[in-house]
Amino acid sequence: MLSTSQNRNLQQTKKLKSENSQINNVILSRLPEKEYKELLPDLQFLELKSHDVIHRPHEHIEYVYFPENSLISSVTVFEDGTSVETGTIGREGMTGVTIALSKKQSPRESIVQIPGEGWRIKADRFQAALKREGLLAQLASEFIFAFLTEAAQCAACNSHHEITARLAKWLLISSYKTGRTEFHLTQDFLAQMLGVHRPGVTLVAINLKEMGLINYRRGIITITDKEGLEEQTCECYEAIKSQYESYAAV
Repeated sequence: MLSTSQNRNLQQTKKLKSENSQINNVILSRLPEKEYKELLPDLQFLELKSHDVIHRPHEHIEYVYFPENSLISSVTVFEDGTSVETGTIGREGMTGVTIALSKKQSPRESIVQIPGEGWRIKADRFQAALKREGLLAQLASEFIFAFLTEAAQCAACNSHHEITARLAKWLLISSYKTGRTEFHLTQDFLAQMLGVHRPGVTLVAINLKEMGLINYRRGIITITDKEGLEEQTCECYEAIKSQYESYAAV
């Protein structure tokens, strides 16, 4: 029997689901109806706010998150306080991949980069769901493989490609993972995620804007010419995107 809080959450989730008739998260949307309904009482629909830290390095992971139209960055934080992004999670996946690998902590920080909506489930309930016979464990494994591929590609990209290509790649991947072309982002935050100084990001953003590929004002970046932006990026964009498309099509 469901507890009072579970019943309240179930009713709220059903209401929100009816208002959002199509689930955008790939993992949740691909679950068979029976398996999804079993998971539903433990799912909570919520707003993910910009710069919210949802996992801290080496701390216990309380929840696993499934973004709908938001973007969460996996970030490596160094001893001097600087940080660099090692991967992103959007509607194609989930946070807390270490939970699926039977670990309770993550070596990296997870922070909301682009605000929006998503789902979350307590880590212990997610681990219990993975042990049931069903598709969830397979989907989690497929996503983890794609995510690790992205992390390796980004590491190579950061050391080999110049900032214009990397910024174009980041914007295109973010658009693919959120289904959006407009983001509320500061240049300071972008510079931190790309591991470069802000003046470099500013110059590249101005150049892309003058080329008519993006618009930037008051912390809002809008992709205005996706095809043109694709011409400015490196092969890493297609490598990452094709890996997720292959996983999502299985």
